[in-house]
Amino acid sequence: MEPGSTVKPFVVLAALEAGIADENTIIDTGNGIMQIGGSRVRDTSKVGKANLAKILQKSSNIGVAKLALDMPLEALLGMYSSIGYGQLSGLNLVGETTGIFPNRRRWSQFEIATLAFGYGISITPLQLAHAYATLGNGGLYQPVHIIENNQQDLSKQVIDHDDAMSVFAYARSSNAAGRYGNESSCAWLSSCCKNWYIKKGGSGWL
Repeated sequence: MEPGSTVKPFVVLAALEAGIADENTIIDTGNGIMQIGGSRVRDTSKVGKANLAKILQKSSNIGVAKLALDMPLEALLGMYSSIGYGQLSGLNLVGETTGIFPNRRRWSQFEIATLAFGYGISITPLQLAHAYATLGNGGLYQPVHIIENNQQDLSKQVIDHDDAMSVFAYARSSNAAGRYGNESSCAWLSSCCKNWYIKKGGSGWL
């Protein structure tokens, strides 16, 4: 499936890790339409000038597209790879796929922009859940397993802890703002949510 807007927190993370954005960054999304060559990137509503938290709260395509175009492409692709996109889970499940993760020599500006809101790639539900588990775990990537393994610690820090916690807080603020409804709130559990829309199949939230 195309991950759609669920990749946006990881675009923000990549921007933080690449040093092209910080908590004080303001992105001007203009009138909600961004022209890239002969194509356009649109926001569903006008966001205007926004910080990183608001970019995620409003799920701005233009905001994350601008971040993606400002950073080296390797930084964005590297972030996606580090959270498991384009890779097998390690569970050795029959029929499991890696999803579709393009490997091109040349990328157009529009293709890079669409990568930032989850078009042009395909991931599995397991990859999506694992990516958000890594985010909520402070950037610590732990291999998934079915049977508990106490023999070997294969966890690794793939995202700076402070950056991961900052983006987690941005995503949590969407809960507080009521963007995803009361279903996403829980008094005893710290959680974050991200909705997504894909070209086929409608929308949902994680």
